[in-house]
Amino acid sequence: MDLYESRDSIEYRRALEKFYGNQLTLTGTQSIIKEWDEDDHPRGKDGKFVSSGGGSDSTTDSRGKAYSRPTLKLPKKEYGKVMSEINTLYYSRCEGKGRGQIYINNSVYSFEILGYNEYNIYDKGEI
Repeated sequence: MDLYESRDSIEYRRALEKFYGNQLTLTGTQSIIKEWDEDDHPRGKDGKFVSSGGGSDSTTDSRGKAYSRPTLKLPKKEYGKVMSEINTLYYSRCEGKGRGQIYINNSVYSFEILGYNEYNIYDKGEI
C-alpha cells in the first residue's frame, strides 16, 4: 500500500465522496476540483482572460449588465481597499440599493451597486 492508499486515506476518501457527491474528483493527492464554468471567466476579443482588478475601462459588469456611468480608474491597491470596504458593509448598507458612497480616510467614493462584489466606482472626492 502506498501513501495514498492507507486505510485512513481510503476512509477519508469515502467520507469526502459521501459529502461532496459527484462534485468531487480525486487524484493521488485527494484534491477537490470544481467544475469549470466558462461564464465565470470572461475573455477579451483576443481570447485571453480579462480582469477587473484595479478598475477597468469596461462598461458592463461580469454578467453583461451595463453601468450607467464611466468607471473611475484607481491604482490596484486603492481599488482593492475600496472594494473590500464596500463588501464588508454590503449586507447592512448596500443590498438592494442602486448607488452608494463610502468614506475611507480623507476620501469619499461614489459607486453603482449591481450586487455583492459588483460595484462600479465612478467618483472620488477629497474630504
